[in-house]
Amino acid sequence: MTEGPLSAEPARMKVLIAEDDELLRWIAEEVVEQLELAVVSFESADEAIRHMRANPEDVAIVVTDYIMPGELDGWEFAKLVCKKWPDIPVILTTGSAGESEGNIRFLQKPWQIGELTDLLRSSILSIQRRKQR
Repeated sequence: MTEGPLSAEPARMKVLIAEDDELLRWIAEEVVEQLELAVVSFESADEAIRHMRANPEDVAIVVTDYIMPGELDGWEFAKLVCKKWPDIPVILTTGSAGESEGNIRFLQKPWQIGELTDLLRSSILSIQRRKQR
């Protein structure tokens, strides 16, 4: 399921990445760009939520780390996204196991590129199915 970019329609989708680790943020950005999706990234959940509040129609998928510096951690950010924007899938990366709930899917660290790719593709497919209804 990790083969190449997706069709032209998902290219209009934007993925927001909130990750304080610069290397992991860069890798996640590269994965998103390989799928030919737009990307915007932030070092904290505080910055990410400000962007979402200012641009509520801008983001289709969120990828966030669980633990980050700032007033808002990744878990609180993920729950806030699910509450305010329930149609936006959230991929939450964490060093500890977690059960998916609502629109939140957990991605165990250290994650593999293929795992993130698969979760992004799954999120895109669920968005496309929802739009077809």
